[in-house]
Amino acid sequence: TIKFSDKFYRFMTMEEGGDDNQIDASELRKLMTYPLVARGELPEELCAEAVDMIATSLEKFPSNHEQAAQSIKVQMDKKAGSSWNVVLGEGFDAAYTYFGTQCLLLYVGTVGVLAWKCS
Repeated sequence: TIKFSDKFYRFMTMEEGGDDNQIDASELRKLMTYPLVARGELPEELCAEAVDMIATSLEKFPSNHEQAAQSIKVQMDKKAGSSWNVVLGEGFDAAYTYFGTQCLLLYVGTVGVLAWKCS
């Protein structure tokens, strides 16, 4: 579960909050650097570890998405068994249908990451 500050929540949902509702650009940039899980169909412990692995890989390979995806796949294969697939890129969303409980869609800044396990 991700908890946002009240100020950020009011900003994102456009709720009225007086002058308190204003977030400057530097504060917004800082808030948007954290991983945001859009859909996490993994056990809670594995989801937290996967988010950390993904954020670390994206920091390690900021300009090489192919290498970052390969790194994430290898780490997920070691941690949660083989057959993981990873797709990532800037400014994308995913609509998909799947069976099972091994899927994760998250965003780190402008990079979207979709990881799922084939059975």
